[in-house]
Amino acid sequence: MEEDVSKNTIGVADPEKEREIVARLERVPFKGMMVVYVLTLGMAVLFDFANDMSLSYVAPTLQENLGFTVDNIAFLVSTTLFGTVVGAWLGGRIADRVGRMRVLRWSLFIGSAGTMSFALIDGVAVFVVLRFLSGVALGALYIVAITYLIEISPRAQRNARTAFVGFFGTASVVVISAFARVVVPLGDYGWRLVFIFGGVGLLFLLPMKLMPESPLWLVSRGRNADAEAAMQALERGHDLPEYTPERLDQAASPTPAGAASAARTDEADEVRPGKYVDLFRGRLVVPTSLLMALWTLYIFVAVSFNVWLPTMLSLRGFSTEQLLTISFLGTIGQPVGALSMIVITRFIRRWIAMCVVSAIGILAAFVFATTSVTVVLSIAAFMMMFTFGAFVPLANLTTAEEYPAALRASGAGFTYGFGRLVNVAGPFLISTILAAVGAAAVSWLLAAIWAAVAVIALAIRFRPGPRIYIADAEEDQVRTGVPEPKGATV
Repeated sequence: MEEDVSKNTIGVADPEKEREIVARLERVPFKGMMVVYVLTLGMAVLFDFANDMSLSYVAPTLQENLGFTVDNIAFLVSTTLFGTVVGAWLGGRIADRVGRMRVLRWSLFIGSAGTMSFALIDGVAVFVVLRFLSGVALGALYIVAITYLIEISPRAQRNARTAFVGFFGTASVVVISAFARVVVPLGDYGWRLVFIFGGVGLLFLLPMKLMPESPLWLVSRGRNADAEAAMQALERGHDLPEYTPERLDQAASPTPAGAASAARTDEADEVRPGKYVDLFRGRLVVPTSLLMALWTLYIFVAVSFNVWLPTMLSLRGFSTEQLLTISFLGTIGQPVGALSMIVITRFIRRWIAMCVVSAIGILAAFVFATTSVTVVLSIAAFMMMFTFGAFVPLANLTTAEEYPAALRASGAGFTYGFGRLVNVAGPFLISTILAAVGAAAVSWLLAAIWAAVAVIALAIRFRPGPRIYIADAEEDQVRTGVPEPKGATV
């Protein structure tokens, strides 16, 4: 074992140690403390999303009790959005520099404590400042949580685990809306309880304290001794056979050992220790560009449909009761979509699943544009929301696996944050279309964008040129022409 280096020093990454860690991760089963780790990440994401949406459910009460204007609320929403963009960018970059767990713990603390502090505030100015700071924490937590989850998961379980954690994020809508429905009508203090509820996320700092740092990130920083300790923590309690290097090729690599080693060495020489500018040059410029486009288009569809669904239905003549019923039935589709990916990705490849989900989105938009039957529209809304819940874990994993460990959180944070930033202009585009052409035109636009999403997914999968991290065994065969040995995983 190599001598450990200072935590403040970037060491030289060891490709062989990295391959060893990848192989040993394949042996760690989903039981014991691993279940605790994944559940902790899921609950952290649930409260992350719930705290992000909490303002929506108390906005009318803030106007009534504190005299906030509509412009004040709009500014708070924009401040939160900008904060999450900054958080995704900074959080991802900081996580690549100082570690995943530090950023996760501080993000959970600042996001939960910041949301809870809103219960003590009456003034707009302080509210805006704290909302921005908590937004930064909320944006950072999600990106880093998904990155960490992928880095401690066997390849065959990455889809299922990201979908499982994604389910918690989609379920947050139900949790926060139900809680607000109960406490807001209680009196003048009801809205404060919604924000205090956000502080429950602080309870998950304790199990998070038990979670080891990502061994893959530690290896990328040249900290082999720390990586070994983190790997042993993940293996502890599973009664695994002693690991020997001879198992490496059978456990970790579908390519010949020499070729894999050479590829890793070349990769280390090119991208480590992980400069931010590396996202936009060399091998990474194409995937970064494609992922920026993927996230921009997906977020546009998701935000547009979620925000404008009641308005589009109202413009088409549906009553308040009808549009609320359709909207409610639609929201159920998101958690169902996330959970479905746990099963579906066991049978079809991720890039095929992304195309199937896009096709469902196109069909849902077509139905939504061409019918006025309430039941059919409810099914279409469910289908569209289903695609949102299903697509996110697929896109998260695709994004993370396009980058080496030294830049993984930076790449994920930048591409996701870019998509959110560009979509600040999305609502203005939709409002213009609604006023000029009508609701049906919006549906056709969403169908066209889902088609573009499928094209980009295919471009990511089949793009020419060298790759750094390969998503699955089929792609390894495409790249190398070497069939995957039976039972081999990476």
